[in-house]
Amino acid sequence: MADQWPSIISNNNVIKNIGRVIGIGNHSIVCMLNSQIIKIRPFNQQGITEYEKWNRITKLLKNKTTSFLPLLRTVSFVNENDILLVSDTKRKHEVILSSQTNEDTNSFVLLKKGKYIGFISENSGKTVYQIKELSYNDLLQVIFQLLWSLSIAEKSFGYSHGDIHSKNILLKREPNILIDMSHNRRYTFNLKATLIDFELSSFECPDSTTDCIGIRNVINYCSLFQQTLQQKRLLSQFKRSLCSSKYSYSVCCLILLLIFKKKTRTNIFQIRHCYNTQYSHQFIQYHLLYNLILQN
Repeated sequence: MADQWPSIISNNNVIKNIGRVIGIGNHSIVCMLNSQIIKIRPFNQQGITEYEKWNRITKLLKNKTTSFLPLLRTVSFVNENDILLVSDTKRKHEVILSSQTNEDTNSFVLLKKGKYIGFISENSGKTVYQIKELSYNDLLQVIFQLLWSLSIAEKSFGYSHGDIHSKNILLKREPNILIDMSHNRRYTFNLKATLIDFELSSFECPDSTTDCIGIRNVINYCSLFQQTLQQKRLLSQFKRSLCSSKYSYSVCCLILLLIFKKKTRTNIFQIRHCYNTQYSHQFIQYHLLYNLILQN
């Protein structure tokens, strides 16, 4: 992909253009230019730590799952003057960047003078927080993709995201394929779910409970339409099962399978093994979950 940020740095390494502001966090801002996103935060130890984690996740997981937003590259720059985020009262719902303001505008300092680091990635859609209203089948696709991808990351690298909520999951209406390398299976979706914000991620102390609580809270947050009474009951059962003890993601997948479809001797045998095995992913038949839930 061609670099779409040639104008972000001037010849003397001073910021020129940071695109359109689409998000403001406690320690960072997010801007968009064409099909790319840049997350800007102060160039300090926290920024360096986030870079190290994001870069590691990109290298380890890019060939295993599509559910983690890859880091394309980084830039560092100097902001010589405060940049203001201006809300123009004459043009409602429009915000602009400026180095000065006037009586007709409201503004606050967006970027103070100093050195910053920018993390560049592809535009992977809107957050669940922005969308909020999902169909029942869309929500199942999101649950499947998150549990499947997190289970692979946990099993392979002892990884835990640590900060799953509605603002850290991006959704985009496009074809998405998850490939199970171990069993040579492909799972195809029409909605792509992508995890972002890896500042609190850990490769050392995986705790599925934390992330499963996050997934449960996302389910609570979503407003579902075209949902039957039976579907509401099944989702309620699944939410109660999440985090009732320290489950692995794979156990959550099996619980999802058992709740949404009738129990079979094979599935009961699998889940018994899961309860007695720390890393029980080899017992998971994700194709059952995919075929029985998402295709029916």
